[in-house]
Amino acid sequence: MVDIGGGNGFTDILVSILAEAVDYILSALTYVWGWIQQATKVIANYLLDLAKTFAKSMQAIGRFFARIWGWLKRFYSEVIKPVLRKIQEGIEWLQRTLKRIFGPILEVLQKLRKKLQEFYTKFLKPILDVIDALRLFLRGLAVLGVDWAKELDAKLARLQQLLSEPILLAIKRINELAGWIDRIMTLNGLFQRLAFLRTLGALRRPVIRWAWNSQSTPLSSGEVEAAKRRNKPRTATEIKAGIEEYARYEGGPFAPRINELRTSMRSRIRNL
Repeated sequence: MVDIGGGNGFTDILVSILAEAVDYILSALTYVWGWIQQATKVIANYLLDLAKTFAKSMQAIGRFFARIWGWLKRFYSEVIKPVLRKIQEGIEWLQRTLKRIFGPILEVLQKLRKKLQEFYTKFLKPILDVIDALRLFLRGLAVLGVDWAKELDAKLARLQQLLSEPILLAIKRINELAGWIDRIMTLNGLFQRLAFLRTLGALRRPVIRWAWNSQSTPLSSGEVEAAKRRNKPRTATEIKAGIEEYARYEGGPFAPRINELRTSMRSRIRNL
């Protein structure tokens, strides 16, 4: 057996072992800490170099795109913009020239059409209305079996055609000719489309804002109530009053619709 020199000798050995272990741990921690510091420094330097390289690359890319943008601006200002201006000036000159040549012709046709329409309304229409009334009466007699009423109705129909067909045909031909001249003057609407695009381009921001707000802005309570009042169905009393008003004075809320139906029925009867 080894004599360790009693209790005090064992304690000294144990303390010595613990001291050596603590020194070893401290040495290991010191080594690890130094390695961490060294690794951190290496990583920081690497990241710094990487950031510098990235910044230089971004600066080079920015200078490249700046040169491209400057070239595009100069190309637009020196090439495209003058060409577009010349095209616009040419279109405006062509529009003025066509208007100067064909404008007076179109004005003459419009005045002639107006005169024919006034003549039809002032002189022919009253005669045709009288003939319409007579033909309605004769049709009633024809239904009752009066033979001469049918013959007279056919003659009146022929008379209506002879009176109305020439002037209506003339107005139709004038409208066709005016339409063709208008197409020539506007290049089939090209000038209007270009003007619309220029206006839309100048007003693009308020137009987009208006379109967006019209979709997202709800109706106010007043607007909702007004819409309900406009679309409210009429009662039987209101319908009766409207019909009586038309029967007495040919007016009231139903007058436009009733007049339209009368005109349509007269046209159908005339074409029978």
